[in-house]
Amino acid sequence: MDRSRLGEILLKSGKITETQLKTAVKYQESTGHKLDVIVTKLGFISDVELTKLIAEAQHLDVVDPFEIQIPDSAHATLSEEVVRKHQIVPIKLEGETLTVIMSDPTDIESLEEIQFRTGLRVEVVLAARNQITKFITQYYDKTLKKPGKKKEPKIEEAAPAPAAAQAAPAAAPALAPKDDAAPRRETKKTKAPTATLGVNFELTSWEMRRALIPLLIDKGIITREELEEKAGSMFGE
Repeated sequence: MDRSRLGEILLKSGKITETQLKTAVKYQESTGHKLDVIVTKLGFISDVELTKLIAEAQHLDVVDPFEIQIPDSAHATLSEEVVRKHQIVPIKLEGETLTVIMSDPTDIESLEEIQFRTGLRVEVVLAARNQITKFITQYYDKTLKKPGKKKEPKIEEAAPAPAAAQAAPAAAPALAPKDDAAPRRETKKTKAPTATLGVNFELTSWEMRRALIPLLIDKGIITREELEEKAGSMFGE
């Protein structure tokens, strides 16, 4: 807003004093910032109070951006870059008219760029500058999290197999009891006969015992360590 026009509105409202206005103008001249930004930064008036004063002077509506739902049709009219650059939020699109929220309705440069980019007629409603900044930040943070951004598939590790299903340790050499005819400390494995489909074999008790020990280990009923411990106690010196 024009400095003299804004200063006149502020003084007339009684919200700031002449001394405060002069201080704000000096800051403006040295920094180049807008007067409405300076008077709020210096704490002479709040953003909300300033917005109400400007709205009354310009006969515009004041809205709270956090209390409205922005349709996708309006959101799509301006890029995030333009919205952040001019601190303007598109909130409604009706025919050839786009309604936007801004804090300074006299920012002709921003309005002209929006009209040029969209080819639409632009109508303005007001909101406090700090509200607009906060809203834009939160809105685009949520937009980035919307569905559509592909997530990497989650690879689940296979559960470990049950102990019984895991590979059993190699079977220990079969050990014969003391009262058996086999040697006391046999280390050489006797090769069992290989069965052919359709052929039946008659097994001796010694052969059945030899086959039983590996089977018990495979089933997880005993372990190799238990077998060796038992054999040691039975046949040890």
